[in-house]
Amino acid sequence: MVSNTNELSHEAFLYLIRQSGIDLDTGHDKELFDYVKSVLSSLDPLRSIDVGSTEPPMMFIPAQEDV
Repeated sequence: MVSNTNELSHEAFLYLIRQSGIDLDTGHDKELFDYVKSVLSSLDPLRSIDVGSTEPPMMFIPAQEDV
């Protein structure tokens, strides 16, 4: 399972913002950071799903050649 100790720091968030080319107004970075943290924490229940022994479904099946 994935560890829950990898919390997003404000410095890492600002680094990601700069690397993505987003020019944040200094007054909005805290607001966006709080929103992103909220979204990430809402995904925590997904950590409890055990997918280790499950194969993903095949979404694309290549065409078969006529023999």
